[in-house]
Amino acid sequence: MAILTFSLCLEMYKVSTSRSAEVMLSAASYTTVALWGFIALFGLPAELMVTEVNEIYGSIYSSAWYNYPEEKRTVLMIITNAQREVCIQAGRFLTINLATSMNTVKTMVSYCMFLQTVIVDEE
Repeated sequence: MAILTFSLCLEMYKVSTSRSAEVMLSAASYTTVALWGFIALFGLPAELMVTEVNEIYGSIYSSAWYNYPEEKRTVLMIITNAQREVCIQAGRFLTINLATSMNTVKTMVSYCMFLQTVIVDEE
């Protein structure tokens, strides 16, 4: 995640400071594709899957499961297990969801603005 944030920050900095149209187009293309790929391939699907899993509890609970004696025990087990929080993790240290994706974008833009401020102050 840190490598993605750092590389996209540098590419954004190139876009904002370059005078060459070729460099700007290349950096802007890389930034756009990388952000879209990260959000569309990781953040959004993870968020949708977690939302679907979390809706299982409500769906089962609002059904008339108590009228079906042979499945009552199975449904109770599903309800009990559905109350636990579900999340997708990368390496057991980073939760992947839409909030993580947006925090990555926010951090990337903050680093880029910081870099621009430091460079301008030095000149």
